[in-house]
Amino acid sequence: MFNQQGLQILLGGVDTPIDLDDLWRNTNYGGLFNDHESTIVVFWRVVESFDAEQRRALLRFVTSVGRPPLLYARTSRRFYARIGRASGGFGGLVPKFCIRDAGGDETRFPTSSTCVKLLKVCVAR
Repeated sequence: MFNQQGLQILLGGVDTPIDLDDLWRNTNYGGLFNDHESTIVVFWRVVESFDAEQRRALLRFVTSVGRPPLLYARTSRRFYARIGRASGGFGGLVPKFCIRDAGGDETRFPTSSTCVKLLKVCVAR
């Protein structure tokens, strides 16, 4: 059985800093976007400038949970790498964190679909 803390971790993830490199490596892109598209490059630069609370807010906006996934601890990632399976952390998300274009209307605010971990942003010109 789980105690209160164990259940909180199981349902809400771990309370550790968000590893942006792990998130970046495990992000899928849709529509017109890829990891070299100018909107995406600027997006990641902006996210890198965020403090820890802003990063948690972004993660909460896209996934409905402001904490990294349960198997996020570095020891878990080393374990998964050693056995040659998908890593813990953001690599274990199903579905993957995804960013998709939402058209060219630059006045449109970003939206998300938390059930599929999808962030929709306009294409910057």
